[in-house]
Amino acid sequence: MMASASSTSALGKAALNVVAAYESWSIDNIMNIRTPGCVTEVQPASLAQPAMDNETYRAFFGGSVIPRLANWKLNISDIVEDPKAKKVVLFATAKADAVVTGGAYEQQYVYTFWFEEDGKIKRMIEWLDSAKLVEQKSAFFD
Repeated sequence: MMASASSTSALGKAALNVVAAYESWSIDNIMNIRTPGCVTEVQPASLAQPAMDNETYRAFFGGSVIPRLANWKLNISDIVEDPKAKKVVLFATAKADAVVTGGAYEQQYVYTFWFEEDGKIKRMIEWLDSAKLVEQKSAFFD
């Protein structure tokens, strides 16, 4: 994990565990850090991506994203924690290799995670650079 921001709090560690699960690029590891009722939203709304429960997210991320990217790494630029709300916001950039095109995938993210006491995510909002995503669609599709 190429994190330029770190945290020693329980919430910060939970957020870094989420990053580690994603960097493993294993759908099972990713699903293991989520509560049974976890919901993920991808924003902005212009992407028209409906909120996803675990079953939908597993099918989407495991079936559409993981097979199309490799060597995904997240560089965290800032971590903001709200202990009362059990919420962490990560500001980050990601880089990966596009399997389909052989090119580079790059994206800017703002993740918001709400955690349960056990450190698992109960809600996740993922903001990304939608213009960049449209520009790099070839990384996902033939």
